[in-house]
Amino acid sequence: MSDFESVPSSEAPGAVYRIGTAGWSYEDWEGIFYPSPRPRGFRPLPYYCRFFNLVEINATFYGVMPPSRAEKWVRDVAGRPDFTFSLKLHRGLTHERPETLPAGDVAAIRDMCQVLADAGRLGALLIQFPWSFRFSEENVAYLARLLDAFQPFPCAVEVRHAGWHNERYLELLQERGAAFCNIDQPQLHDCLSPTAIATAPFSYLRLHGRNRANWFSEKADAAERYDHYYGPREVDEMARLAEALAEQTSCVMVTTNNHYRGQAAADALLLRAALEGHADAVPPPLLRAFPDLAAVPTSRAAEPDPGSQTDLFEQ
Repeated sequence: MSDFESVPSSEAPGAVYRIGTAGWSYEDWEGIFYPSPRPRGFRPLPYYCRFFNLVEINATFYGVMPPSRAEKWVRDVAGRPDFTFSLKLHRGLTHERPETLPAGDVAAIRDMCQVLADAGRLGALLIQFPWSFRFSEENVAYLARLLDAFQPFPCAVEVRHAGWHNERYLELLQERGAAFCNIDQPQLHDCLSPTAIATAPFSYLRLHGRNRANWFSEKADAAERYDHYYGPREVDEMARLAEALAEQTSCVMVTTNNHYRGQAAADALLLRAALEGHADAVPPPLLRAFPDLAAVPTSRAAEPDPGSQTDLFEQ
């Protein structure tokens, strides 16, 4: 099977791109993406959504949350009508994989999805499995049960082991209307290669970085594992994958997960420029940290430096 084969193929002229980062709350983004010190009344998510139209919610991977949290996030992005959330499924269902799906957790996650869907803000429920999740009859059956539990919400499934690149898996996703999550990751033993596969009306692409040295290191923490800056040349490679997906689907969601010290934000802005011809704007701290962003055309006037705007974020 070609890495660019679509199941099914559908014409989608003028596909919409949703581009952002995996998560928005990182301590090492202070002074790089976010201003430091923070102005009075500063709130991270309203600031973040001035530059991107998509974000993956990482917090839901680490714990099941009440729908009131989603209601707050919706309020925080009220000024950005096109802003979309991708909700990452709790790791208890993807990394622990219980024999019986916990009804309470499933109901709570569905409630949060419903809040986002009712607000027109739900891009997808991202179901991310680890590399150790291998293709097998047992795991196919588990994934089918999981997808059924979250119908009719749009789901995107990420697997990282190359054994899943087969017709059986793609047909399962197509039958459930779920998106194959195309990924860029270090190309090591049995790691899934970059693809441009579509199995749903929308498509998904995640960039994890290419840090081969730390990808499987037991000593490396998350920051070290995802420490990689794509930069203009490698971003252009990823833009070609996104464009191939845009030929097959009406919406392409792209997220950068190389979050260490704001690299994900810089690469996401480079991607917006490569795919859309411009970004909305570039945060001044990020421009200082990543001079490559000086070449990014922006549709808004230069951003004021938030550090000098003491009441800018109280509105």
